[in-house]
Amino acid sequence: MPDGEDRALLTATEGLLLRPLHPQWIKNGEINVSAFLPIKVDEGEFSVDRASLSTPEESYQRRIRLKRKSAGTWGIAISAVIEAGSRALADPIFANEAEGIEANPAHAVIDFRGLDADGEEDLATVLWEDATQRGCLYKAPPPT
Repeated sequence: MPDGEDRALLTATEGLLLRPLHPQWIKNGEINVSAFLPIKVDEGEFSVDRASLSTPEESYQRRIRLKRKSAGTWGIAISAVIEAGSRALADPIFANEAEGIEANPAHAVIDFRGLDADGEEDLATVLWEDATQRGCLYKAPPPT
């Protein structure tokens, strides 16, 4: 994985990372492992929020304000990311009113860069296992 990052490396003692999940990834109450894979525009960086700086509900609400759907928020232990051979990096987002960007000091990423398809799948499986074992930390309210 690339070196020389100017973003802070998160340690296992910092606890959980939060990830709101789109409802398309949940069928019959089961989460598809693909929910934990970055998409092409992510450029190998899977967005999460730091639970030390945000709550599961705040993470969910932030996603909704971005006009994205969410079934709720799940948690991933930073220790699971490290044990899988990857890393989590602090990546705060600074507000930019001209571009309509909301500040998110809790933003972080899980690093998938440099992994081949099998490595990505292996890391996503570890994240999926950790999140599903813990369960949903904040469930989206029912539609009104």
